[in-house]
Amino acid sequence: MAWGSVIVTGAASGIGKAVSDALADQGWQVVRTDVAGSADAPELESLDVTDEGAWADLVQRLESDGPIAGLINCAGIGGLGAVDEITMDDWDRVLDVNLRGTVLGCRAALGAMKPRGKGAIVNVGSTFGITARNDCAAYAVSKAAVVHLTRTMAVDLGDNGVRVNCICPGIIETPILGPLTGQGYEGLLEDNLSAHALRRIGQPEEVAAMAAFLMSDAASYVTGAIIPVDGGYTAGKWV
Repeated sequence: MAWGSVIVTGAASGIGKAVSDALADQGWQVVRTDVAGSADAPELESLDVTDEGAWADLVQRLESDGPIAGLINCAGIGGLGAVDEITMDDWDRVLDVNLRGTVLGCRAALGAMKPRGKGAIVNVGSTFGITARNDCAAYAVSKAAVVHLTRTMAVDLGDNGVRVNCICPGIIETPILGPLTGQGYEGLLEDNLSAHALRRIGQPEEVAAMAAFLMSDAASYVTGAIIPVDGGYTAGKWV
């Protein structure tokens, strides 16, 4: 039963937009955020997930209007290159958005959820955070950290009635796929798809359906789960 607001980061496009739409269909009051607002989407709030003060302001304002029931951390950026190839500036940027942004969101939301004794957080990881993939060092490390952050939070917050789970998408049709088709990476997307049992690109709505389930009462006994939505990528490898 929808009983409050749910903050969704990275909601301008891709998985974040699909998650926002799915939660709205369930009756949640969805607070759609992204790094930049949009005149074409006045419901989209500007939020830099790496800005601790911006998170505090958002949560304080929302709580004055009603309870925060959930947080879905969809915001993230990609990064290609092995650990000795990527620049440290790029490394820091990927970790800043994907890990620090997730941690700051969780910290801010928990300030509202823990005193109330209920709430749900869904972090968006990646299959690359479960099983290593070449040429994605910073991205894979950031998502592996998000996976274990989820488990750690679930253990810490069980007594507070807050559930924390992680969805790990496979190859999903979103703007982040762009670099996988760029110059110098020809064939990378096809190589990745060949390792998915279903042999196709997933759709944002397929990930959003899992996020909506994890926010719902049907998932009331689910916490600390790391759930691939990956077309079978982490199940094994095929020739």
